Amino acid sequence: LDGWSWNLVDDLWTRGLACLRAYWNEYKSTQVPDRYVDPLSKIKLGFWVKSRRRDYNGGNLHPNKVAELEKFPDWSWDPSKEAWEKNFRKLQLALKTHSLDEIERSRTHEDSDELASLASWIISQKSKYLAWQTPDNPAQKYRRKLSVAEIADLESIEGWSWDRRRDTWITNFELLKDYLSENSLEDLKPNIVFSGVALGRWNTKQRAAYKRGTLED
Repeated sequence: LDGWSWNLVDDLWTRGLACLRAYWNEYKSTQVPDRYVDPLSKIKLGFWVKSRRRDYNGGNLHPNKVAELEKFPDWSWDPSKEAWEKNFRKLQLALKTHSLDEIERSRTHEDSDELASLASWIISQKSKYLAWQTPDNPAQKYRRKLSVAEIADLESIEGWSWDRRRDTWITNFELLKDYLSENSLEDLKPNIVFSGVALGRWNTKQRAAYKRGTLED
């Protein structure tokens, strides 16, 4: 019978490995997109590669198969983790010559592609973190949850904030309370600067936001 096999598991392994070798020969990479299907064999190579990583992480992949896959120069059992660590090392290096604020703002200025790329990566990490702070957030489906170690690494960076706008609001609110402990609200004119912060202007903006119904909780 056409396609008959006495050992379907081994046959699928052999065909999948051969397909991956062909992919490597053409693209010099084993980072196969999840939905990639080989045009000749019709093997769902992206799914096959993902399944082998899942087998390995579950302790269900034979050592011989592990060895075969690790012969590929760029093979990784956890490409997402390795990519994260690579970007974090780039961020650490950039912080030696730039402040965190400069890097984050680089996405809106004519800076180097490297800084702009890091700025986008930082935004992505914050989006992932915030998506998992709310139970049953639909965004969790599309954003990988950061590990405890990854969160700790990011929070170890001086000046790091997961939500800079909210943190700034809280800081300004605390300054407002300090100001009001010595002054009246009537004294808080729009031009008042307190502890280096344009507190009067900030207060005016909060009042305007309240009237528009856009003041955040």
